[in-house]
Amino acid sequence: MNACELFGRHMKLLREKKGYGLREFARRINILPSNYHHIEKGLKKPPMDPEKVTMLILELGIASDAKAKDKFYDLHAKAIDSVPLDIKDVIKESDAIPMLLRTVDNRKLSEMEVKKLIDYVRNVKL
Repeated sequence: MNACELFGRHMKLLREKKGYGLREFARRINILPSNYHHIEKGLKKPPMDPEKVTMLILELGIASDAKAKDKFYDLHAKAIDSVPLDIKDVIKESDAIPMLLRTVDNRKLSEMEVKKLIDYVRNVKL
């Protein structure tokens, strides 16, 4: 299953959980139902416009659920082959973040080592 299909499947689950039919949801987010159907099937990439992505998050009711929103942003980023929209500004605003990412990449940290680093940063007392 490719990244667009994974994102589409996730969108469909969230939409159905919210109780929306496909046509109703497409209308609410101002996308043609046929285009939205293609997104859910993974045949079309999801919208790249940050405002449209924010509209999706709001209509799907995940704006206040950090884990659900992070998962949405991560799947969306993979589907459009980009950096998650919620961290683009963080990267732009801080010279240290790109440096941190390059350091992690240059050190060739394993997935487990990266998770340990994340736990360390979450628990450090400033």
